[in-house]
Amino acid sequence: MTQIWFDETTLAAAVPEKTRVRIWVRLDGRRIAAFHSTVRRSDGTPVYESDWTAGRPKDFRSREWPDCQEHTEPPPSPRLTTLDDLLEDVLGPRTRPADARPVRGTAGAWEISRGVGVLRIIEHGGYLDREVETYSTKGRIAGRITGARTAPAAALPAWEQNWSSCRPATTEPRS
Repeated sequence: MTQIWFDETTLAAAVPEKTRVRIWVRLDGRRIAAFHSTVRRSDGTPVYESDWTAGRPKDFRSREWPDCQEHTEPPPSPRLTTLDDLLEDVLGPRTRPADARPVRGTAGAWEISRGVGVLRIIEHGGYLDREVETYSTKGRIAGRITGARTAPAAALPAWEQNWSSCRPATTEPRS
């Protein structure tokens, strides 16, 4: 069992919001057998949580606290099958790819295209000691990840306890 956590600041909204993301991962050899994640505002208020297990490979379950919605949907793509895949999804490539572009005026920074945007990596030492910024294709910053850490964990946590007080609670499948 491993726990990963980091701070994520969403900058695309009118008011930037900083959250703490925690992901617990249970491995079967090198493959992810199960995970549970939570996202909380800086005051501790839950925003989002999700879980997935290899026993239900096509069911990614999530809860969105601000609107009290529960969802079951196919797992996100691309499929993250190992802890290294998950870390790369969050923090970018472990080493600078040959096609990475240097960022002028920022020591230790480089950019790569990813999906429909750009990932900017600002190195401060080791793999976890980096800032990861996401930019739109128009060059607008959308978010920033900082303070990434990993540590052993005892077990996957259960779902948040106060879901029944989230009202109006509804469940709807996503396609």
